[in-house]
Amino acid sequence: MLEKGKEVLMRAKSPARLLLMAGILVVPFICAMAQEPQAPARPPLTPEKRALIAELLVVTESKKNAIAVYNSMLDQQENEMPELVWQGLANSKAMQALSEVRRAELRKEMREESAMLSKRVRELFSVRIDFPQVI
Repeated sequence: MLEKGKEVLMRAKSPARLLLMAGILVVPFICAMAQEPQAPARPPLTPEKRALIAELLVVTESKKNAIAVYNSMLDQQENEMPELVWQGLANSKAMQALSEVRRAELRKEMREESAMLSKRVRELFSVRIDFPQVI
């Protein structure tokens, strides 16, 4: 009986992790792709136009604004993703077989793992993506 309980816990924990990781990693990319317009081909910019654009970006503090938007997206994702994943798992047979105490423990663990994953995603994005270059 104890072995069956452990097996149920492992199955319940694994899908939660997978869904949580998928959500944390996929949502920013989907948002970025959705915002990227599909423009027709245009002639390359002249060096003068590039210089003017760079100056405009500095004057309007576009780097600061882009980072603020990015942080806002991640904050919202950090708040909503664990609850969305939990809602998806709460009605599963494996979760229903667990006691209320164990479900509460799993929910707490999932939130903690979500926070750690989100923190790591933030770190990697800030290291790997050059926001001024992207802008």
